[in-house]
Amino acid sequence: MATPSHEPPLVSVCMITYNHEPYIAQAIESVLMQQTDFPVELVIGEDCSTDNTRAIVCDYRERYPERIHLLLPEHNLGMFPNFVATLQACDGRYIALLEGDDYWTDPFKLQKQVDFLEVHPEYGLVHTDCDFLYVKNSVTLHAINKSDPLFIHVQEYDQNEIFDLLLVYKYRIVTPTVLFRRDLYFAIIDELSRTTSRFLMGDAPMWLEMSRLTKFHYIDDVTAVYRILPESASHSKGRSKRLRFKLSSAEMRVYYSTKYEKNIPECLRREYNKYLLLYKVCNPCYAEMYSLIQPSRAEVFFYNRLECILVGLFVQLWFWLQHKSSRVVETLRGIF
Repeated sequence: MATPSHEPPLVSVCMITYNHEPYIAQAIESVLMQQTDFPVELVIGEDCSTDNTRAIVCDYRERYPERIHLLLPEHNLGMFPNFVATLQACDGRYIALLEGDDYWTDPFKLQKQVDFLEVHPEYGLVHTDCDFLYVKNSVTLHAINKSDPLFIHVQEYDQNEIFDLLLVYKYRIVTPTVLFRRDLYFAIIDELSRTTSRFLMGDAPMWLEMSRLTKFHYIDDVTAVYRILPESASHSKGRSKRLRFKLSSAEMRVYYSTKYEKNIPECLRREYNKYLLLYKVCNPCYAEMYSLIQPSRAEVFFYNRLECILVGLFVQLWFWLQHKSSRVVETLRGIF
């Protein structure tokens, strides 16, 4: 980072953290190592962790008071409210995102991204390639975009193309690689606030909304490591939680397809129907956001079978309650 000065920061690094004790120091150090010719601030939203995360970030704030701005709410806010509060505390013209369990590997990441946006006002967001680190088995998948033939980022796309590709999982944006213009986020915050309670992911809706307003640029360099933890919103050991996240992702994409009057792609239709049916096996009472989309006969048959099973369960429950209540009445009569 550039030597602290009285100049306002050109870049704010927005870092939210909760129970990241094993990782938070590496995340902070990767920001402090950035080599830039402009001032950078690190804004940390520490959301009342139950481990030693708060003590670690407070220690860093004491050591780097001119570089680190620390938000310490008195109670747990939750991921999205903490994210919004931390973003609103950012003063830079540009905002970079880095959660407390990820870290940067390229000391020139911020410089490269700012250099591009400074001379290309038609672009609002820059992102890069990264490595995936699977914490459970300590396996690293290097250069995730280069290793996946589905994701071709070297080509420049227009806004509509990026939106359409994001809908069908063919354009990947990994949060710790992103830098965007601050005013771009505040142009979409009201819409994000309305939709955040509906879905389990906060980053994909943000990219979809931003892609409607500006162009994205991809730098084909690895600049960060994205940690995949054994238990998180997007990766869970429990089958029901995994299916719920997959269904929420499909629901979100159907929502944005209909919101912007796009035809729902066939692959998205199949994905939504698949995860709706699978999740209702785990949770038959789930009230779906959308009915099955142009379902096949097999999908209709399976859905109807699930409804029959649910009705049967309610009937069994009713008889069980009736039986229990009659026994209670008989017991009371015997007493009185």
